Amino acid sequence: MILWLTANSGAGKTTLAQKLKGPNTVILDGDEIRSVYNDWDLSTEGRRQQNLRVAKLAKLLESQGLTVIVAVIAPFQSIRDEVQAITDCQFIYIPFEGDDEIEDKPYERPTNCITLKERVL
Repeated sequence: MILWLTANSGAGKTTLAQKLKGPNTVILDGDEIRSVYNDWDLSTEGRRQQNLRVAKLAKLLESQGLTVIVAVIAPFQSIRDEVQAITDCQFIYIPFEGDDEIEDKPYERPTNCITLKERVL
């Protein structure tokens, strides 16, 4: 199983991923991955490439019998559609307290995923 936690920066993706972690579970955190592969930028194409690379890694880990929790922004529906085609993941949207739009980090609120009704963090 692959769970993909999506939200804008600061919404609590990593915190929730840590709370959900169980046996045979691996967390792929966007900040940690970006620190290892620092050739990615925050442009729309850079974010797309990051998401697709993470999706392929998640699928590989799932094929090894692991549950994968991905805590990566996936800011646009077009990117989420591509990720979905690779992973068949379940997206979980974490509402951001306030507006999803952050000046330099645009985010399209998803419509076809599980949405947390209240903040659980």
